[in-house]
Amino acid sequence: MQNKNKVYGGIKMNNKILVGLVIFFALISIALLTVFVVPFPYVAVEGYYEQEPYNKHEYYYEQEPYSTTESYYEREPYTICRGYSIWTGVCNVWKTEYSLNTKYRTVTKYRTVRRTRDIVRYRNVYKEREVSKKATLHKTWSGEVEYYYVSG
Repeated sequence: MQNKNKVYGGIKMNNKILVGLVIFFALISIALLTVFVVPFPYVAVEGYYEQEPYNKHEYYYEQEPYSTTESYYEREPYTICRGYSIWTGVCNVWKTEYSLNTKYRTVTKYRTVRRTRDIVRYRNVYKEREVSKKATLHKTWSGEVEYYYVSG
């Protein structure tokens, strides 16, 4: 009981221990908040894919119409007399014969033509950029922080 009431520099011994404990727990609380709660900035590298256009020279085939003149033969009938009547002098035997006549007509035909065109295509290109992130000291020390990652 005597030690409890001992006075050192105007402060009782109990109060010094109490003040010391308060300061100790305050420091521990600040340290814990700093380590587990307060985020600190850091720089990470983010890898990402981006659609990048490029031109491609492409060949293709197409049916193209064109007009042309073609000849053809047509049989045209005509009749001729093969015998005359002795009594009347009029033709009494008729025979049909055919003549081949060359005629021309315009027709539409199709030919296969090779053509080219430039088209825009897209490809995935891998790129990297630095990004600013925040993490607590605990995550940094425990290895939970990703300094390099790929998005998408």
